[in-house]
Amino acid sequence: MDRFAVWGLICIAVGCGFFVSALRIYLARRRFLAVAQAAPGTVVEIRVRGIGRNAVGVPVLEFQPHGEKARRVESWMGSGFQGFTVGQTVPVRYDPADPDRAEVDTFAVMWGLALLRAGYALLFLVMGAVALILG
Repeated sequence: MDRFAVWGLICIAVGCGFFVSALRIYLARRRFLAVAQAAPGTVVEIRVRGIGRNAVGVPVLEFQPHGEKARRVESWMGSGFQGFTVGQTVPVRYDPADPDRAEVDTFAVMWGLALLRAGYALLFLVMGAVALILG
């Protein structure tokens, strides 16, 4: 087996891994959105996670679930997809069975990571296929 074939198989394996990851994120979001309810929210704080170039700002949201007291939750996603500012009004989706499971309801936050991983999957699968064809 020549080196193109080896690299091709490695790229295909990595691409499959990214595809599985994207699929898992997609299915988890679909399950969440199937039960989630909407509420208006406000960004009350930006918490920095990570160090140096790897640091991201993660918004802390305050919202009021229907018929309950106000809640504060930390977003699942950081500022790599969408920047937030303190005081900004944002749409929120939350799980009525567990209001602490809440997220900003924007396309970038809900679907950005799944799309990014699907893009990486496509890239690696194409690279692997090209390597196998050339090898």
